[in-house]
Amino acid sequence: SVVEHIELSRYYGDACYNLKKGDMIEDVEVVRVTKRGVYISLDNDNTGFVHLKKLQDKETEKVGANFKAGTQHKARVMGFRLLDNLVQLSLRQSDLDKPFLSYHDIKVCNVVMVTIVSIEDFGLVVKLADNIRGFVPKIHMADINIKNPALKFKQNQKVKARC
Repeated sequence: SVVEHIELSRYYGDACYNLKKGDMIEDVEVVRVTKRGVYISLDNDNTGFVHLKKLQDKETEKVGANFKAGTQHKARVMGFRLLDNLVQLSLRQSDLDKPFLSYHDIKVCNVVMVTIVSIEDFGLVVKLADNIRGFVPKIHMADINIKNPALKFKQNQKVKARC
């Protein structure tokens, strides 16, 4: 490709933005408001874009009402659009509150609350977030050997787990 930022991303991935998916950015400034969304100025000379559906948890009819040029907001990186040289952002409170956006956000040895999705003879399938699932083998379910996991655990039960 002749476009410099696309050529750089081939070698450096998303590092050319100095951001990664899931990063929280404090005090981003609205630069321009369009009928499709809002363009954001980032500290590191990059431009971000927030689609209309990622502005608020409730539907937004008039974008300009709450998101005027010059206003400051907190944002989360959702992805990258290399062809447009844009960072995809979200301003929705539900996205900002998520503890994990991808597997890369999970730190080893963290204690987290998980929901049991299914109980199998060989272990438990658990859910950490809407898009992140995990597996707990039978030998890691408790300190003692559990012969029948269905007696101890129930589907949709919330339990503590260590990643």
